[in-house]
Amino acid sequence: MNWFIKLVAAFLAGWIVLFGCAFLYLRIKYPSKKLEAMALTALEAKLHREVRVGGFSLNPFAGVRLSGFQLSNRPSFADGVFIQCDSFTLRPSLLPLLLGRMAISRIVLDSPVIRIVRNQDKTFNFSDLSESSPAPAAKSPTPSVSAVPFLLTVDRLTIKNGRVLYLDRTDGSQASLEELNLTVRNFSMTQSFPVRLSVTVHVRSGVSTLSAPLEYTGTASLPFGLQGILSMSSVTHTFYEGHDLVVRCDLKGSKADLASIQGTAEFSMGHGGVHPGPFMNAIASVLGPSLSQLTYDSVRARALFEKGIVRVENGELNGSLTILFHGTYVVAANGLDFLLNIKLPKKSSSSFIGWKYSMPVDVIIGGTLSHPTCHLKTSQMIGSALNKVKQHIGGAVNNILKNSIGQILNSR
Repeated sequence: MNWFIKLVAAFLAGWIVLFGCAFLYLRIKYPSKKLEAMALTALEAKLHREVRVGGFSLNPFAGVRLSGFQLSNRPSFADGVFIQCDSFTLRPSLLPLLLGRMAISRIVLDSPVIRIVRNQDKTFNFSDLSESSPAPAAKSPTPSVSAVPFLLTVDRLTIKNGRVLYLDRTDGSQASLEELNLTVRNFSMTQSFPVRLSVTVHVRSGVSTLSAPLEYTGTASLPFGLQGILSMSSVTHTFYEGHDLVVRCDLKGSKADLASIQGTAEFSMGHGGVHPGPFMNAIASVLGPSLSQLTYDSVRARALFEKGIVRVENGELNGSLTILFHGTYVVAANGLDFLLNIKLPKKSSSSFIGWKYSMPVDVIIGGTLSHPTCHLKTSQMIGSALNKVKQHIGGAVNNILKNSIGQILNSR
């Protein structure tokens, strides 16, 4: 056994010496400034954009470090900055590299900023980076060769105080991810890996705004997979607000798109309220203006994602009203089909002939998210209301008859 250990040690020592000699040769032949200039020239030629770097260092043990990195929009900085980062550090894992594996020990991005713009022609400021190369000319058939997949592993990926800014020039909507802090361990392209994320989300679209601090703890996988807990201490929107939102999710998909995601998510939320808007206005049009807004103490539901359809089950809202709900949301059509069983308070009034409701009301929500519709499902309320009307009319007729007969008898 001792001879085997000595053989392995000699093999590794030989590789380390060879690697050290190669590094010294490269440092002498290609000093840092020369290597930096060569890298920037190659990068600019490949991306068709300008690149700036404040500092560059290369060390076989500390890895590559860039400071003051900036990448322009196409074609130059006159068109704005696409990506910038205070510092970027990449430290390879030497032993796996010696064995022919692409492995990274650590990647650290400090204060990165990414600016994404959707142009009037509906292209993005990064669209040219994903354009495919022209197809090569047809060649005579050659024996097939098994392609070796490109696999990358990263022991630790860290993003500190990042920002992502989004502007849609087609409609003026804006969004941003602020104070983005991300830690990924044991990143793999083929297996799930632990993730910890905290970020504040801001969205402005038309008259609607959304702001929410978000945290996620769990695992992730490529191309899209989440198994963990997503939480928001508060959610503030133009048409609703809530606190202590918790989502326990188990989701997978071919991409980060509702149409491809499959799995389940369980939602729970603490106190909040729904303000006048498209949804509440649709309900108020049927059940009365007093129901154009509501407050709640808790909300919970379970959602199933499958083939572009989101099915909501066991939904319950408790507060100024008690609402049990379930239904489906069709992603492609943006369509709603929900049944709400609403228990109204005894003092609530409806625009429907001014009757005071105290029984559960079944309401169907249809249409789309932006233009929902609302109508009553059952005839129970209508029948009850008609009975109420009949009683009032019957009582009035009886009074008229009594008064008339009384007058006739008195006249005699």
